[in-house]
Amino acid sequence: MATYKTPWRVASFNFRHWRKDVRVGFIFLFTAILVIYYVKPFLNYGMDYRKNCTPFLLPLLFGGNQVSVASPKLLFYVGMLMLFCDAPFMYPVTPYMLIRSRRNSWWIGECIYIVLASLLYISFISLVCLIVVLPVITWKDTWGSAAYELRFGSNTMSANELKMKYGLFYWSASFFRFLNPIGSFLYCFFSGWASFAVLGLTMYLATLRTKQVLWGFCFSGAMIFLDPLLNWIASLGHQWARAFSPVCWSSVELLKLVDDDYFVTIPFAAGMYIVLILLLVIGIGRCSRKTAIEVGI
Repeated sequence: MATYKTPWRVASFNFRHWRKDVRVGFIFLFTAILVIYYVKPFLNYGMDYRKNCTPFLLPLLFGGNQVSVASPKLLFYVGMLMLFCDAPFMYPVTPYMLIRSRRNSWWIGECIYIVLASLLYISFISLVCLIVVLPVITWKDTWGSAAYELRFGSNTMSANELKMKYGLFYWSASFFRFLNPIGSFLYCFFSGWASFAVLGLTMYLATLRTKQVLWGFCFSGAMIFLDPLLNWIASLGHQWARAFSPVCWSSVELLKLVDDDYFVTIPFAAGMYIVLILLLVIGIGRCSRKTAIEVGI
């Protein structure tokens, strides 16, 4: 039983370290400010005109049609990048943890920590969305009149006028034509969780392999900022380009169920996430057993 408990203790130690790390608090504060900034137009419009809005706005925030490094989706991935930027999480007590837990339990615990921290981060984004729109919330499986009118315009104002007044970010009309909020939210939640875990594990493996935190940071960062480039290539008619980025797969409106010309399907995304996570965990296991790990890596 102790064999199974030890990795969880390693993961738990990393979470307890958050209380001492100002960086983690700043990341969650910055993420909350971003969510409030992007979601507040739904609240303001709903309050002004007595309209309602769904709390399942995560798919809109993870929209993939914005060929821009300022899209909310990419900013959340940057937050995730900063959350795991100190991988492989070496602290002064790490040598003692390695002695007591053994190396296998240590790296397994680190992988568990990355997966659970990714779940916590995507849950935090979802929760802040819900809290912001709480005064105008509707639990029906619709996007709500506020979201619909902000996208297409109301009886008194055009969509462009509403965008200028409320400072909206762009999201695709595909959400209203082909997708329902609950199903889209569930896909985006789990794909966002998986993509955060993939990039976190990638950063961890790259740092272990090179013994340089900077290389792990740069490698995962390049994967994130590849998303706008691949979306641009796909917009030229090469939809297969989106198959090469786990960041692209987290945008539900870019799935083949929305447009027959699109390449990525739900089975493809789910299968690739599972395969990538397994390969990364195996690679971390092999690398951690062969690498001399020192504090200050």
